[in-house]
Amino acid sequence: MLNNRIYTTQFNEGKFSVLALLRGAAQACDTLYDEDAIAPYAYEGKAEGNFTVPEGVRHVGYRAFAACEKLYSVYIPKSVESMASPFDGCVNLTHIYFGGSRKAWNRLVSGWRLADTGSDALTVYCAEEDEGGRAYDIRRRHLCPVCGKTLFPDENSLDQCTHCGWEDDGCAEREPFSAENANGVSLDIYRAAYAKKCAKDREYHWWTELKKGFMQGRM
Repeated sequence: MLNNRIYTTQFNEGKFSVLALLRGAAQACDTLYDEDAIAPYAYEGKAEGNFTVPEGVRHVGYRAFAACEKLYSVYIPKSVESMASPFDGCVNLTHIYFGGSRKAWNRLVSGWRLADTGSDALTVYCAEEDEGGRAYDIRRRHLCPVCGKTLFPDENSLDQCTHCGWEDDGCAEREPFSAENANGVSLDIYRAAYAKKCAKDREYHWWTELKKGFMQGRM
């Protein structure tokens, strides 16, 4: 599941609340945005975690979120009509949630490439259902139960967290002591092992280590 994909997801706009982080980040960065647009370079290198673009924004400026290496997921509302290379260099961006259809998304990204993010584990979920694709209810998104960094699309997505390597399995969260899940090890044991790795290396990143091992194996 570690590849670039576009999925369709069911979404109820009335249930999604805008993160206060956006306004706070704008003040901290001394940049301006209004109900219509986010300025070019507004959050370059500064946005972190799981970020929400407010409903009603129509334009996202050039490189508005570029080089945000700690940006993990972004929600983009249906109201957005244009973006210009907004996520270049966001190497750890794993999920983009778009409030419109897949067809609308394809128009939105026609002038730039998702590959420019530098992320090789990026998934795009589209809220409005059109032909093809998998359906998700965006209200059921939840954070990885091991590291709390990846925002999974639902409670049993079987997506894999690129930060810690945990495969999202609802059975494991209901019975954290049991190894009867997609990972073959209990959630409790996996959490302890991940914590131990992070204590040894504060910059530990499962996907980076996996790629490193793969490249060494080819040498």
